[in-house]
Amino acid sequence: MDIDALERIDDLDELAVRLADEDASSARSALHEAFFSLVEYENAAEWNRLVRVCEALAIVGWGDVEPVDARAERWLNGRPYTDLMTRAFEKRFLSAGWSRMGDTFVLGEQDRFYYASPELPERPKRDTNEYARAHPDVDRADHGVAALATQRNLLARNPIRVTRSGAYFDAFAPHVEALVALRHRLDRETRPEAYGPGFGYLGVLYAFSYPLEQYYFREEDVPDSPRGRTFVRERLALGRLAKAKGELRLTVTRYVPPDAAGRPLDAFKAEVADDLRSLLDTLAARLAKRKADYDVDAVRADLEAVLASW
Repeated sequence: MDIDALERIDDLDELAVRLADEDASSARSALHEAFFSLVEYENAAEWNRLVRVCEALAIVGWGDVEPVDARAERWLNGRPYTDLMTRAFEKRFLSAGWSRMGDTFVLGEQDRFYYASPELPERPKRDTNEYARAHPDVDRADHGVAALATQRNLLARNPIRVTRSGAYFDAFAPHVEALVALRHRLDRETRPEAYGPGFGYLGVLYAFSYPLEQYYFREEDVPDSPRGRTFVRERLALGRLAKAKGELRLTVTRYVPPDAAGRPLDAFKAEVADDLRSLLDTLAARLAKRKADYDVDAVRADLEAVLASW
């Protein structure tokens, strides 16, 4: 199969038509070969070629190779970075930062981190310093690439994305560990491909109280001489159901007061379970108004299966 010809096809529908003319097994084999030759991309042209190969594999199927998305994003400072990410939000192979050079982009010497992959077990993880020592030369040639491509036909992923604040009282450590474990399981045990295309994800941030900022649900609960700043917040602060980066999202902040640290962990986990059940009810009502093609009941069933043994 002519990989160069595929790279010149920018429209995904046209790409699918072109791939339909190929024997699926042969096409997949050729794409796998191209994929593994590019996972340690050395310049913007190779990165863009890798993106097209991943888009093609998403169409023909990855077969027995672990699927990943080839994503180009930007850090908060505006600098672009690229990485390969699995369905469970795990990075694989090379992640890299880029700097603009004239009309193109070049890899940052100290911005390259290699993540181990089960596909290439002989290659260990390398942090930025190790990778720079092993690959001291950076390709600074202008390959005529004005923009870093990012994959458009992304993998379906867990729609219940529980996160937590970075700061918290030390006593909240078991609660944080429990949330991390829950997210880990949701990423792996939900079936996002079964829910439908009408919704992206529910993002739930658990904002734990910490010494500098503490959250309370009522004014009368605020101590007379508090440590740090205090805020009275509703338990679940719902955002708008709105599109961002092409997908429909609902974001929520769940505030956790200081006294929650003194309650048994099982009680906290029961509260989290109730939070998520309530939020799915809210989501179902909002999506029904939009007549969105999305099976919230299927999401709920998968959530309950995870919660039962969490």
